[in-house]
Amino acid sequence: MDPANLVGLSCWDPPPGLALRIRTWFFLASDPGGDLTLAPDEAVTAEWVQPEAMLARHGRGEVTLYPPTWVTLHELAGQPDAEAMLGFARVAGIHRFETVARRGGDGPMLLWQADAAYEDEGSGAAARHRLELGSLPWIYTRTG
Repeated sequence: MDPANLVGLSCWDPPPGLALRIRTWFFLASDPGGDLTLAPDEAVTAEWVQPEAMLARHGRGEVTLYPPTWVTLHELAGQPDAEAMLGFARVAGIHRFETVARRGGDGPMLLWQADAAYEDEGSGAAARHRLELGSLPWIYTRTG
């Protein structure tokens, strides 16, 4: 695949304090055709699936998704096809996610910059951008 055909979607920085911090990038591209070749040291399997279907499988505990993948699929859910997803990404530009971890009433949660409690844990303000991970299905809230 020609790298020029990639459309940047998002960039994720993990919470501070983790022993291994890996910045994660997501890109979209049209299907170039042909067989899909996986990098054996990075991926063990691949399949074509609609975002909503993968989120439902995760919610039932059938597959494990990491938070950046889960939120990315959530943001792409509802797009009718790959062209619409590409158009969404081109218009929106690359979203940056600088993650902080907190503990909520129902367990761990991850917050991003638009969340009122991102910098001040005790903030009672209403703006939210968080993923609650305490139980399946996860709860994603983005307001403001």
